[in-house]
Amino acid sequence: MASDADVSELQTHLHAKLNGETGKLSWRELERHFARGAVVKVDARLDLVEVAVSMVQDDAATLGVWLEQGLIARASDSDAVAWSAEPDRQFWAVVIAPWVVVQTVVGEIEAPVRCLTGPMDKISLMSQHAAFRVGV
Repeated sequence: MASDADVSELQTHLHAKLNGETGKLSWRELERHFARGAVVKVDARLDLVEVAVSMVQDDAATLGVWLEQGLIARASDSDAVAWSAEPDRQFWAVVIAPWVVVQTVVGEIEAPVRCLTGPMDKISLMSQHAAFRVGV
């Protein structure tokens, strides 16, 4: 049986992997994925990577709460209409096959993001060019 430390290390590795696989897409690039019904939108109040981790881990309880609260949902036709009005709108996106999980890019500052990976004295640099949202 895996220890709590092993589970925590795997969780941290998965989070870092998905963070590294996250990138920006415009609506024009996302539109074909919407057409096949594969876009899941994430509310700005949630962390996109945390949602992706929950999807990979098939965390039905957490995902169910977020679905019920309207914090995650399959993108709708009304979303597509709104996004089409701004074809250059940018989204953070990560693929959790068969889904493309997206979150609208809000005002941001390009900067390295540091996150705790273990004890409080361990801080690692997640990405040289990661971005964080301002005011969230």
